[in-house]
Amino acid sequence: MEEQTTPQKPKGYIFKDRFMLQITMLGGPITAGYIIACNFKVLGDAENERRTWIYTGVVCVAIMIALYFLRYQENFPPILIPILYGAIANSYMKATQRQKIEDFIKAGGETQPVGHIIVAIIGGLVSFAAVLFGFLMIVL
Repeated sequence: MEEQTTPQKPKGYIFKDRFMLQITMLGGPITAGYIIACNFKVLGDAENERRTWIYTGVVCVAIMIALYFLRYQENFPPILIPILYGAIANSYMKATQRQKIEDFIKAGGETQPVGHIIVAIIGGLVSFAAVLFGFLMIVL
């Protein structure tokens, strides 16, 4: 008798890339890094997970420096900063994970529930606000 083996369902939950831009604009750059790093972790790519956290740190420092230098610029619309880092995170996620996310879902993998996304947004906001506050206390 032949044994039929069904492919195992992938473990873990993955964030879809569909709403990455909006989630990042609401939750900040730390949320973007968290979402991308979590996906790499679920996909088993530890090297890119580590790189993502490094890129997230660099982007956070760059944003803080930009905010410091742009604080007195009256003509600069502040909404450009979240649009810019949101677009970068969205493009990076699509370039590195889009196909893997689709394959994961097709194989029966599950996506993150809405509640986890909301917690990630709030956690990212609180984390970035704390880091920004600390930076401003040192610089000002």
